[in-house]
This record gives sequence, C-alpha cells and structure tokens, in this order.
Amino acid sequence: MSVNSVVYSCQPSSLADISSLSSQIDAGMSSLQQQQEIDGLRAEVKDLNEKLETLMVKRADDRAKLKEFEKTKIQLQQVSRIVKSIDFS
Repeated sequence: MSVNSVVYSCQPSSLADISSLSSQIDAGMSSLQQQQEIDGLRAEVKDLNEKLETLMVKRADDRAKLKEFEKTKIQLQQVSRIVKSIDFS
C-alpha cells in the first residue's frame, strides 16, 4: 500500500462522510461541554454542602446559647423577685 492510498483512505470520500465527521466532532464537543458542566455542578454541590454543614454547626451553637440565655433570664427574674420582696420588707 502506497502513501497516497493511505492518505486517500483517511480522507472522506463524499459530502456525507464530511457531514458525518462534522456531526461526530460536534457530538464530541457537546459531550465535553456537558462533562465540564457536570464537573462544575458537582463542585458547586460540594461547596454548598460544606456551607450547609457550617451553618448547621453554627445553628447548633446558637441553640445552645439560646438555651443558656433562657436559663439566665429565669435566674434574673428570680433574683428580681427576691430583691423586690426584700425591698418591701
């Protein structure tokens, strides 16, 4: 087989072959773009999950602080009643 026959065998023989190759290239590019988009979305999901976890930890801390605040508020009310009762005596 000569070099010329190899070159010609690699070249499309008709307009249909060119169209087919063009479609395959477009499909490959589209597939690549879709994969890049999927990768980007996965990274975004990972980032959002990390942010969600951070917020969940902060809210748990807030609940603990709120509970402590309520205890302190009740203690203050009790002390205020005691002070008032001492003042009236």
